[in-house]
Amino acid sequence: MTELDHILDQIDRSFRGDAWHGPSVWEVLADIDAAKAGRVGEVDDATYWPAPPASANVADWQATLDELAARHQELLTAIASFAPNRLDEPLFASGSPAFNNFLGHAQHNANHAGQIALINSAAHR
Repeated sequence: MTELDHILDQIDRSFRGDAWHGPSVWEVLADIDAAKAGRVGEVDDATYWPAPPASANVADWQATLDELAARHQELLTAIASFAPNRLDEPLFASGSPAFNNFLGHAQHNANHAGQIALINSAAHR
């Protein structure tokens, strides 16, 4: 496998499954239904989250999951086309190397999977 293949594999595992850290984002979302997903939490506008739908229904929740999966695929496609010889270069002028950003996304997925699992667990109490 090339370095890019390894990066893509780690990001996809952290999102879809078979991650070393435990349940992936998609695996913990499997336990969330539209009613749970529609509950509004304590999130302020500074977090840049889209507004939740007016009602918690299956169609809106499925649309949200479909958009999340599509964005994940867009990320994988973008990274797959990235020039491997640029992995050590920053993505932005004052940023960290592309390699760190890409693997950081896998870590970011792991963080969110943990958050979702904790929120779901708390909702069952």
